[in-house]
Order: sequence, then C-alpha cells, then structure tokens
Amino acid sequence: KSASVTSISTAIQRLLVMILLTMVPVMVIAVPADFDRYDPSISIEQFITKTKVNANGSYEEIQELTQVVNLQPGVDLLGQEDFSYNSSLETLEVLEAYTILPDGKKIMVQPNAIRTVEDSVAQGAAMFSDVKHKIVVFSNVMVGAKTYVKTKRVNHTPLIPGQYMERVSMNPGLEYKYYLQELEHDPAIKIYVYADRFKGGRLPDGSGGQVRYRYEYKQDIAKLFAAEVPGVTYTEDVDALIQIGRRVLRRKFADADIGLSGVNFAVAET
Repeated sequence: KSASVTSISTAIQRLLVMILLTMVPVMVIAVPADFDRYDPSISIEQFITKTKVNANGSYEEIQELTQVVNLQPGVDLLGQEDFSYNSSLETLEVLEAYTILPDGKKIMVQPNAIRTVEDSVAQGAAMFSDVKHKIVVFSNVMVGAKTYVKTKRVNHTPLIPGQYMERVSMNPGLEYKYYLQELEHDPAIKIYVYADRFKGGRLPDGSGGQVRYRYEYKQDIAKLFAAEVPGVTYTEDVDALIQIGRRVLRRKFADADIGLSGVNFAVAET
C-alpha cells in the first residue's frame, strides 16, 4: 500500500542525522532505488498532499488518495485504510471517502464505517494513550474498483516549537500514476527542502509572502522494468509484469550471501 519505505539512500540518512544534530526545519522527499518488492495487486492512481506550515511549526495538511484494485489480493489490502495521529498534538478528520465500482457507481463510506481506536501498543497505558487511529472501512471493494479518501490533519501544537520536519518516500513496489506534493510556509520559519527524483521546485511566493514548493512524481512499473531489467521489453500485461518481478526476486535470493527464514511455530515428526 502506501506504507512508508524503511530503506533510504545513504545520502538521505546523512542528511537526517545532520538535521537531528542542528534541528533545522526540513522536508525530505525521496524515492528508494530498490524495486524488488513490486506488488501488482494495487496501484496509486492519484496521491495529493498539500501542507501549510505556520511560523511556530504547526501545520495543516490536506491529503487525497485514490487507489485501484488490479488483482484479487488487492481487495483485502484496500478494504480499509488506517490513519494514525497524536491526539494531544493534532486532529485528524476524514472529509470524504467512497468506493468507485468498475461501472463508475460511487458507494459513499457512511459515518459509522469510520472508527477512532487506540493504538494497539497502548493497551490502556497512559504514556501511549495519545496515539489514535482513524479506521476507514470501504464497502463493495472488488477487482477493478477504486477507493478514495480525503483527510485533513491539523497540527496545533508542534513537538518542538519553531521546528518542522517531514519525510516523504515512495514505495518502490507500487505504481504511482500521479503524485503531487505542495508545501507552503510562513516566511518567518526557514524550511530546507531536499528532493530526489521528483520534478518541480520552488514556486513564486504567495501574495502574503508565503514560500511555496511544488513537486510531482510518476512511477510506471512497466517502463521501470524495461529500463532497469536486462532483456525486458516494455509490456503492460499484468501477468507478464508479475513474472518479471518474480524472476528478479529469484535472482536476488540466488545471489545472496546468506539467507534467513523463520516460522512462528513448527512441529517436526520423524
């Protein structure tokens, strides 16, 4: 899904260390190079994020996410969305959510299908009770359907006053038809923006002097395989793309110096 990617380039890691040491407000936007985890069951049709940062580091963020179910495993993946937030520092509101059926019919998510729950780590512990989750449950999700959700996150209390930090990374195993990141901030706070493999940059300042940035990204898995995997020609056939992904993974496993596997519970009989 749209889960964050744990592996980022060494250059970005160094940049994050520098940020932590100097406490410089920053936004990092990056795309990991590894695409071995290709998942053809879903794709991102459109992902739009618009953020406005205030002088004290608080911010407002509007996100719109449209995803497509390409194969049967994607039905379970897109059956619900989970948005976490810290209830003592911010609010999170689901503005709109619905399923678009293959015939174009729109099935709205009803209010009772949007739940607020505690983080599973909390288990009643006061020190973790601020972490909440908004669970959005979609109905009639099937192959060929799309899910859409629009959220509004308002951070009213910065963790560190006068500081803002955000890292955005694309999942290399998903196809992004279109991704848009817009950032606008008060000129009183200096935010340094680092972008890797995104098109865009700084825009003319707003009417009130606001500093503005705009970045776009597209990831076509078919073009990526054709460009990066030797002997592969461009194809949009999903089954063919799956086989290419499997072949790449098998090669990675075969060439690895060491392999680890594990199970939760096993019984051997002789």
